[in-house]
Amino acid sequence: MSVTFFLTVVKDGDMAPLDVDLVARALGPLAEPVASGSLALFDEGRHHGYLNFQGKGENDLPITGFALDHAPFSDAFLEALLVIMRQTTSIFFWPGDGVWACAVSEDVFDQAPPDVFEPEGRAVVSSLVDLKALLMTRS
Repeated sequence: MSVTFFLTVVKDGDMAPLDVDLVARALGPLAEPVASGSLALFDEGRHHGYLNFQGKGENDLPITGFALDHAPFSDAFLEALLVIMRQTTSIFFWPGDGVWACAVSEDVFDQAPPDVFEPEGRAVVSSLVDLKALLMTRS
């Protein structure tokens, strides 16, 4: 079964724009544009899945995040994800029970819309080790 993961930028109780150039810089050779609003994800030269930007297209709304399908989750990819999370007020999340959302500081969750990310379902990750451990426990 495949799980889709999401990253959403939040600010002042709402979604906020994501700097697409930051995403491209952070991912570097791990991603290549394939269509408007999508990047193909690679690890060690092999295609692993897609990153699809969210929010653009309907009523010219800004891009506020992305969805990941079949992400590689290699150390290089997760380090790039942490760069994005550290340079934005973003929350990385997925469907499931238990902890299903993470951010690089508790302050980021304070920026989210009220009652969306309940305290019992979230975690703070400050390192690659933290993020990998959390992803290994996802249900």
